[in-house]
Amino acid sequence: MTTPPSAIQVEDHLTQLFQHLGIRRAHVGGGYAADALSVARTSLESIVSMTLVCPFRLPADPLRPLGVRLPFIDGDRGPGAGSVPRVLADLPDAKAITLQDNADAAWSDAIAERQVAQTGLASITSMAMVVPVRGSPEWVEV
Repeated sequence: MTTPPSAIQVEDHLTQLFQHLGIRRAHVGGGYAADALSVARTSLESIVSMTLVCPFRLPADPLRPLGVRLPFIDGDRGPGAGSVPRVLADLPDAKAITLQDNADAAWSDAIAERQVAQTGLASITSMAMVVPVRGSPEWVEV
């Protein structure tokens, strides 16, 4: 019997997708902290890098093994503005790009709400792309 899609956890979806596409390791990204933690706890060997955009209430311990492979993008104001600076204190190898005059909130889309000319999105894109890397275990700068 097949499990209904809503009952499958995000890390299981990711594993199934990787298997279906023949991807061993990939750059992943997102903003929902609970999903990021689940993926980090269960699929660390499949993650080349994990870019987190405006995550909220994020514990450092499950993410520590990612080290420099953990870039953050956050805003400088709003209800979640303190989340990334707090977690960075416990993740000395992780880096953050803080978007000036940007509301950091669970319902915001920090990337879509900014124009390239205002934010220098080229620097964000050059730091981490969320793409599969077939057979390449090392960090890839693009």
